[in-house]
Amino acid sequence: MNLNTDISQLFKKKKVLYPTKKEMNLYYKVDKTTAPVTAILYILFVVVLLLGISKVLIYDKIMYVNNLMEVSQNLDNQIVEDTAYLTEYTATLEAYTRYSPTKQELELVNRLEILDLIDEKIRSASKISEISIEGNQVLVSFTNVTLDETAQIVASLEQSPIVKKTSVDTAYSLQDNKNVVDVSILIDVSKGGAQ
Repeated sequence: MNLNTDISQLFKKKKVLYPTKKEMNLYYKVDKTTAPVTAILYILFVVVLLLGISKVLIYDKIMYVNNLMEVSQNLDNQIVEDTAYLTEYTATLEAYTRYSPTKQELELVNRLEILDLIDEKIRSASKISEISIEGNQVLVSFTNVTLDETAQIVASLEQSPIVKKTSVDTAYSLQDNKNVVDVSILIDVSKGGAQ
């Protein structure tokens, strides 16, 4: 026995202490899985993960390359079609340049108007031996007219809106008939009736 014991403690009633728990599991499930099922689930998870990664890293790139190859093939086909279409380009360009007027030709007076004027004013009164058209200048040589008829022809030519000016270059008499002369007239024409 211990003599140093506090007597007051002996007479006191001890409190009953119950065990206390600081954490509590509200849900508890008994593990009923087996090792093969767990292994299959992990293997399935890894397979799905690998499929996702392969789709992103491999399949999408293959589809992108296939789309680019298809676009490239379509462009190659279009190039072949355009090349076949353009094989006649030189002939078409030649025909176009032959039938379409150049800038210089557009600035010139229409040749048919000049020929109509000559036909109306000169050929009706004389015999034309030569017509030469160079740019906007026309040289007409004709015969079987008198000097009076030549003056009337020149006056009627100068009344035309396309004639800018006229000049009689040569007029000479024939040996046989002194009244009939050979005439060369230089006519300057302008487009749009500007005189």
